[in-house]
Amino acid sequence: MADKKRSVPGGAVKKKKKKPSFFRKVFWHTGSYGEYLDTLDNKGGIDIAFLMIVLVLLIIGLLMMYSASYPQAIYERTAENMRTPEFYFLKQLRAAAVGLVAMIVLTNIPYHFLQKPVVTIIAYVVCVGLLVLVLVMGQTINGATRWLFGFQPSEVAKPILVVMLAMIMSVEHKERHNPDGTIDKKTMQGAKFWSTIALPILVMGVVAGLLFAEPHLSACIIVGVVCLVMMFMGGADYFQFGLLLVIVVVVGLGGMMLLSALGYDYIGTRFNSWLNTFDPQYSDETLQIRNSLIAIGSGGWFGVGFGQSRQKYLYLPEPQNDFIFAITVEELGFMGGMIIVLLFILLLVCGINIAGNAPDKFGMLLVTGLTTQLFLQFLMNVLVVTNGMPNTGVSLPFFSYGGTALAIQLAEVGLILNVSRYRKREQPPEEKPAEPERAPRPREAVRVPRHRG
Repeated sequence: MADKKRSVPGGAVKKKKKKPSFFRKVFWHTGSYGEYLDTLDNKGGIDIAFLMIVLVLLIIGLLMMYSASYPQAIYERTAENMRTPEFYFLKQLRAAAVGLVAMIVLTNIPYHFLQKPVVTIIAYVVCVGLLVLVLVMGQTINGATRWLFGFQPSEVAKPILVVMLAMIMSVEHKERHNPDGTIDKKTMQGAKFWSTIALPILVMGVVAGLLFAEPHLSACIIVGVVCLVMMFMGGADYFQFGLLLVIVVVVGLGGMMLLSALGYDYIGTRFNSWLNTFDPQYSDETLQIRNSLIAIGSGGWFGVGFGQSRQKYLYLPEPQNDFIFAITVEELGFMGGMIIVLLFILLLVCGINIAGNAPDKFGMLLVTGLTTQLFLQFLMNVLVVTNGMPNTGVSLPFFSYGGTALAIQLAEVGLILNVSRYRKREQPPEEKPAEPERAPRPREAVRVPRHRG
């Protein structure tokens, strides 16, 4: 049987190049990124600091969720529904377990499979379909239609939108030349405008519009700000980006005035109740925030002690949800609240560090978007709880009750840790080849003059 290996001059044997598998064709780029992925044999460990911060926040969040939720579980117990005090805690614990498994899986799968358009576009279309479906047959609670079959599609929409935006903005445009050989700058600027501003606004606008229809104002703000941050980091033209900000402000104010004139006073009521927190006219709308401020003030410097909160006993409605930070400060005090704030700030710093050391633009934008979303959600929640902004119904990451939100947040952490494995490393300086030692020069004989006597 003849040998199929071909010989090349010099006696070396040339190996036959393997064809890419079906999996690689579908999920990975076969071009430059596929070749780049093949060279990532030197991937290192994950960012331990980022992981430890997340685990500490998760443990504190589970403990505080148990402390804040057991009075509500006891109150909701009926003859038909014999809930135990640990009802909410056990559901949150199961969601945390699912989220940790998702985090481990996503940490070990190369994140470039998300850059394949067929994967990202299918996920985006499914996400938009779920947001449409929740408006048609979703469950309405407290005037908002956000739940579909027991979970919130809006929580899934946030990371999928980040991946979609990162994929669009990381497209590399090839240089186009005029007939005379010069670079066609006008065409290049147009392509850059579409990939960094026009398409991201279109993709984000579809999701934001469906979220606004629920209504879910906090999610609209989050996806809008995340999109703007990613556009800025993705290389948008400064003049075009500044003009876009002006347009967003003008359209936003005009839209609020138009909706108010048409009788859709959802935003106006939230804003007026925020400005008049202690006005009896808005006593129903401001019940949560007034009891939240009482809880924060009752905590003092070091708190009343873990499990000793008084506001969670039916004074503060649903303390295990959006206003869990108020119960945390009441039990752990101002110092405990500041430790949590410091942990989230460190989370942001570590995320910025991972994004800055990402090996490519897609990884940088992916980490930037996910980190911005987590920190912005924390910031908005603290501002709402302390009456720093109108109540928009935003949850506190890793703390608030909600299985879908917690599992998705831990999955996002897995993607960030995945990018950290491929971070750029400083290359050791190249050592210059040692110069060959030179043979010692023979010494010349020294003639000593003789003295004549």
